[in-house]
Amino acid sequence: MRVGFVLGPSTGGIGVHVASLQQELSALAVASLAVTSELSARSHNLSNTKIAWPGGPRQLYRMRAALAECDLVHAHGLRAGFWASLVCGGKPLVVSLHNQAPANSRVGRVTARRAALMTGASGDLVELAQGWGAKNTALAEVPSPRTASLLARPKSEGAAKKREVLRDLGLDPQRPVLLSVARDAPQKRLFDLAHLARLVEAQVVLVGDAKLPGVISCPGDRLNELYFAADAFVLLSEWEARALVVQEAMAAGLPVIATRTGGLSDLVSEGKTGFLVPVGEPEAAALAVQKLLGEPDLAARLGRSGRDMAALWPDPAGAAQDWCHTYADLVGARTTR
Repeated sequence: MRVGFVLGPSTGGIGVHVASLQQELSALAVASLAVTSELSARSHNLSNTKIAWPGGPRQLYRMRAALAECDLVHAHGLRAGFWASLVCGGKPLVVSLHNQAPANSRVGRVTARRAALMTGASGDLVELAQGWGAKNTALAEVPSPRTASLLARPKSEGAAKKREVLRDLGLDPQRPVLLSVARDAPQKRLFDLAHLARLVEAQVVLVGDAKLPGVISCPGDRLNELYFAADAFVLLSEWEARALVVQEAMAAGLPVIATRTGGLSDLVSEGKTGFLVPVGEPEAAALAVQKLLGEPDLAARLGRSGRDMAALWPDPAGAAQDWCHTYADLVGARTTR
């Protein structure tokens, strides 16, 4: 079987997911092709890529030609799904939604009618697809490829190691550290993170491409060390599906403070693995931070619970196996019609 992935410009989780899925499918002897933009091809370790993101008829023709030898097309994102629906040539089309879109989207309704299967990375996206009239929908949670290595690492490597890491990164080992990971995009509401930094005594550290007042920027190549050196993880986005970085923080044993939105409400269990706060209320996040920092035993318990929960999630290899079964069913249904 040969699967044709279609994805648009991505520097975040969608590209990470498709690259991971390609790698795991290859281990299962399933060939794949990634039809995408130059940005995605550059930003992620995608294999067997074809640059053909529609900007005019010529690019659309190149996309059709690239997908001609595939048995099934799997598009990631609504725009990718729409373009793929125009050129898939009757092949089974899977469209995976990873981000919000308007409930009254005409593109969503057209794409949903043409897709053999429309999945959502969180429950609210599945409901969105159903509202568009998709005939076959499913929840397809996206696992982080980093989680397994974080779970394999002991949570407690000693205070001396933590102090060493923090000093090496220019941080004060005597002060607590709040970690956030986010790209510079309106959805991430990084201005709320900057506001939070003014309200708490802790050092707020951001791994990402933004520079914020009062927030310390750290390089992404030290992220695994930061997961184990931080005291809590914070994500104050407008919306998220099943945020990979929250999965990773929980796997590292960090209590999580996140906004009550999208898939975060399913991922973070209130009072068990962290705290959920309203979108746009950094003051509420500050109160949660103060509670965690003021009650170390509570913070440790939430972190342990999060790690225990993360150990039960399917890993990328298991997710790829599930996709293989789904692909085979869809291709088989087409050939028997």
